[in-house]
Amino acid sequence: MSRSAGPTLDGQVTLVPTSQVTASDDVRHFDQLTARAKRAVIAAADDRPSAVSAPSLAAVDVVVFTDYYRVE
Repeated sequence: MSRSAGPTLDGQVTLVPTSQVTASDDVRHFDQLTARAKRAVIAAADDRPSAVSAPSLAAVDVVVFTDYYRVE
């Protein structure tokens, strides 16, 4: 379910821990992210608010860090 619509207008995404990753998901590893996106993933991993402004994540389905995070 790879995204092709591109970033949302405000760049807001939500990171949700997940254990479900499909073969069609666009998966990015932490080291492939921009600095802003890395801060967003770290915040989600630290249980801080997971709705963040990270436009570069809007085209990604799943991020791999200490866990898997679905980008919504």
